[in-house]
Amino acid sequence: MNQRKFLGLTTIEQIFRICLQLLTTFLISRLVAPEAFGWSAITSMLISGVTALTQISTEPLIISSDNLDNQTLNKIWSLGLILNLLAGSGLSLLAIFAFHDSNPRIVLIGSASSLIAWSYGAVSRALINKENGFKRLMQIGILSSFANLLSSFSLASVFHSGTFALVGGQFFAILVSTVLVLKSVSHSNHFMIPKMLDSALFNFFRNNILSTLSNFAARNTDTMMIILSLGILQLAFYDRAYALVYSAQIALSQTYSRVLLPKYSRSNTRINEIYFADLRNYAMVSVVMNSPFFLFPLFITRVLYGRHYESTAKLLPYLAIAGVLQSFSSLSGTVLLALRRADQQLRLAGISFVIYVASFVYVRIDHPSLLRFALANIFAAGMMVLVTTTFLNKREIGLQTLKHVESLLFPAAILFLFWMYLPRY
Repeated sequence: MNQRKFLGLTTIEQIFRICLQLLTTFLISRLVAPEAFGWSAITSMLISGVTALTQISTEPLIISSDNLDNQTLNKIWSLGLILNLLAGSGLSLLAIFAFHDSNPRIVLIGSASSLIAWSYGAVSRALINKENGFKRLMQIGILSSFANLLSSFSLASVFHSGTFALVGGQFFAILVSTVLVLKSVSHSNHFMIPKMLDSALFNFFRNNILSTLSNFAARNTDTMMIILSLGILQLAFYDRAYALVYSAQIALSQTYSRVLLPKYSRSNTRINEIYFADLRNYAMVSVVMNSPFFLFPLFITRVLYGRHYESTAKLLPYLAIAGVLQSFSSLSGTVLLALRRADQQLRLAGISFVIYVASFVYVRIDHPSLLRFALANIFAAGMMVLVTTTFLNKREIGLQTLKHVESLLFPAAILFLFWMYLPRY
């Protein structure tokens, strides 16, 4: 199966998933109060944060390695399961003893359950991807999105609890996905006490855990700052704009990563020959995909969320610019993973952490508002484009800065026109 077919199948999956997510949002936003989306945002942040602490970069390692035996796979699986069980137990105990309000309890227990369910199928997901099982991954993605839609709508209708419906929907989607991936591979997980991993694997895991944790902190500092300075309701409005833009952006990133990571891993000596075309295509797709958020933000917001979310419409075009700017630099992480350069990935994550956290903390100190947090996203994403273009790509991938700039020139020009079109609030 060639690269175009891979890309086509994963694109179909992500389109279906986005459509189902939008339908879920359309239905749930008319059944629950806006604050429920704020609590849902905290759930997503917790899942991402604990995953950053407990994940061991299963997928990149398995895809880029040709000599992992069953014993090593079982060690990786067991270590991930142990870490997520410990993290899930900690979140559950925190829910029971630290909170009396039902909303944070639902968030914490739901996050714990989702983490454990996700970790159980982590190795199987990576093996399907390594074997180019994109058609099966497409089917699993679509079915898990259906599970999210049906369970969220059912829970909201029966229990009349927005937080419970949104968190429960996330859990059931992950559970369905895990069951399906376990049924799709011949490898059988067996628990082993992971006494020792060789030093290369250990260093790979350590650097990737630290880099993922740094990226998590960088990307979620705005959520924490908004909670502290503006409250849960304002976080709900911001999260709706952020989720709308970045669900599409993350889907695009996952689509390209699934295809390009195996491709780069198999031909790492030719990465500098094929990287520019992939980067140009990726950036242009990102511009086209985000163009509705520049042109029709109010219409999109009213259709999806209703008239109570018009504050969200003001943020959409600004966050869309930040999303496109992120696409200009995000493929460098895929290349570094393919080259097994976790040390340089950690360096990149550290720079990203400093830039994003400094930007959001500055806004928190100096007249915080939702629009200023969106502008801080643009500033930080733009700075990361400069970093990856002038430093890491040139040094580690062997790319010339001028050629890199040329590959982004046309999408950057379109993005500049969109920026000039934006209203100034």
